[in-house]
Amino acid sequence: MLDLPARLGTAEGTGTGWLAGVAFALSAAVFFSVAIWTTENRLAGMPGAVRSAWTMATVLAAMAIGGSLGLVPDGLSVPTSERGWLGLALLAALYGLASTVLFVLVSRLNMARNAPVMNFEPVASLLLGYLVLGQVLKPVQLAGGALVLGAILWLGLSRRLK
Repeated sequence: MLDLPARLGTAEGTGTGWLAGVAFALSAAVFFSVAIWTTENRLAGMPGAVRSAWTMATVLAAMAIGGSLGLVPDGLSVPTSERGWLGLALLAALYGLASTVLFVLVSRLNMARNAPVMNFEPVASLLLGYLVLGQVLKPVQLAGGALVLGAILWLGLSRRLK
């Protein structure tokens, strides 16, 4: 269940892993922001494909080190079913494609001008949570998604009008 207010209201509470999950989510947001900033300001002269390869190698090394040291919750283990292997293969392919496209295009796009588009991720997460996990969207989640989309549209249109 992704609904934190509902989890806090239950007798069993949030369990033991919620704080780690929040910390990982915040860390991911910070590291992603640093990666975008570094790509835009320090690595603009490097070809996008090389930047993408270094990014993928860094993520692979960090996860291998974290997994071997036991820093990854529930550890790293290979899938035990065909569905697990399919999921792992799709994760690798889609993550690789998304990272490559992002880091190849980020040097060609003015990220300061196109940054509002990056805020679509929470809306996509809500949609994927509904489609893949069967998470029921509540009115407050729909309102939050509408607020994000409205802000993206407003920022995009306000820059074009100037």
